[in-house]
Amino acid sequence: MVFIASGTHRQSFNRAIHWIQIAEQEHLVCGPIVVQTARVGSEGGVVWKDILPELEFIHLIRKADVLITHGGPATIVTALSEGRVPIIIPRERQYREHVDDHQVQFAKVLASIGLPVARTLPALRALLNDDRNNNLNADAILRKVSTGFENLSLLFTDLRHQIR
Repeated sequence: MVFIASGTHRQSFNRAIHWIQIAEQEHLVCGPIVVQTARVGSEGGVVWKDILPELEFIHLIRKADVLITHGGPATIVTALSEGRVPIIIPRERQYREHVDDHQVQFAKVLASIGLPVARTLPALRALLNDDRNNNLNADAILRKVSTGFENLSLLFTDLRHQIR
């Protein structure tokens, strides 16, 4: 099962969904495809779910063979806290998926500390191939991310002191 957690933002995130449908056609992932989004229903082999209760959301994160998230910090931290390394596809302003590019900026920081980020279909294909071939070592990535977050925390603390 592929779980796409696209957040609660009302603007479309069809790009990520379309990419996963292409990946399914190329046999890089296997359905079903479940999307947590701001709409409800079923279409083209995709099950759409509105905002989910926390326990159902966590259940889908744990159960997913492939976990895709938007660039929202809460969703990413929830996945990491469940021991899952999501593939992050940040919402982008140029595609009218968000009002600005704060998710792109956050995703760049996350990529710099080892999290997998895909901003293009070829990048997603490469990450899905790595995942399928077990090259996305979740334990190693989680250890690296943990160290990266500690370093970011120290950086933010230093910046806060400099601002004062």
